[in-house]
Amino acid sequence: MSKSPEKQYLQRGFTLVELLVVIAIIGILIAMFFPTIRTSREGARRMQCSNNLKQLGLALHNYHDTHGSFPICAGGTEGGIDIESNQGRLSGLVALLPYLEQQTLGETISVPQTYGDQTYPAMGPAPWVKEYQPWQVKLDALACPSNTEPESDWSPTNYVFSLGDIASPIADPTNPRGMFAPGRFTKLSDVQDGTANTIMMSEVATAHARRLGGNFAIDQPREMLENPALCWKVAGGGGTYPAEVVLHKYGRGYQWSDGGAGPALFNTILPPNSPSCAVDGMEAVDGFYSVASYHPGGVNAVFGDASVRFVTNDIDTGELLSPVVKPKKARTNPWGVWGAMGSIAGGDEVEF
Repeated sequence: MSKSPEKQYLQRGFTLVELLVVIAIIGILIAMFFPTIRTSREGARRMQCSNNLKQLGLALHNYHDTHGSFPICAGGTEGGIDIESNQGRLSGLVALLPYLEQQTLGETISVPQTYGDQTYPAMGPAPWVKEYQPWQVKLDALACPSNTEPESDWSPTNYVFSLGDIASPIADPTNPRGMFAPGRFTKLSDVQDGTANTIMMSEVATAHARRLGGNFAIDQPREMLENPALCWKVAGGGGTYPAEVVLHKYGRGYQWSDGGAGPALFNTILPPNSPSCAVDGMEAVDGFYSVASYHPGGVNAVFGDASVRFVTNDIDTGELLSPVVKPKKARTNPWGVWGAMGSIAGGDEVEF
């Protein structure tokens, strides 16, 4: 007896060819989807980094409202040995601690502290004295999540202060070109270009292998200051420093409390993600100190009005072969748009 039509079912599965086609389609979709995930993750990291700079910009303004000026980017007690003085190398980030929700840490640093058998003075010893516990506090507000380099036994920062369009003399507070200069308290009234046109802080990477953004060449010849292109040649045109180039032992941003030029400052001469070169010394000396990040194509920067913008690697930098001079007020900055963004002088073109 045959089955009724209602009870006749067609039983059929995928053929091998059909199964392979389905697997191939799924593979293509996954391949298309993963780059989107990576892009969205980096977008989120870049946004967090931008938010960190925004908070630093607001902290600088709150400090200015309280004290009538911005903090010095490098200064402190002088003389003596490292455990008795901070050697004039405290970063401006130390002064900003109360405005970054680190009031307790700021108060701890402001008075003498004893750790083990050693008593340290108010405002601490040199930033590289590891036995001083406040210097070992790692601060999330100073870390860019895109900075994926190995864990450091220091307490690094990815955010540095602008010297403006000057490579020498960096340590001369009598003729500042940027929003900050070692030993000088700059006021908003000093900014003739308008705060929205003048950069305050930007990013650096931290040391990893010999990558450009995280380290800097040391003991470079004095003649380099007359020709920024010589710093480019040190790097050999690649993304890493050649093996023969002597680099700083700890690199850019190695310790948030150190205000030396190598660890904590930058100038707007070489474009973002360029090499950095210290002249006639190791860290608190003249030279070219570039901003850098792991964001594709450029860096975040916070301006004098606390706005945060993205600056691309290909921003106009003028004529990098021309002699390094102290620029005067001019309609065109010697270092192009990038130099003008660093300068507090009036009359520079800064559109980009």
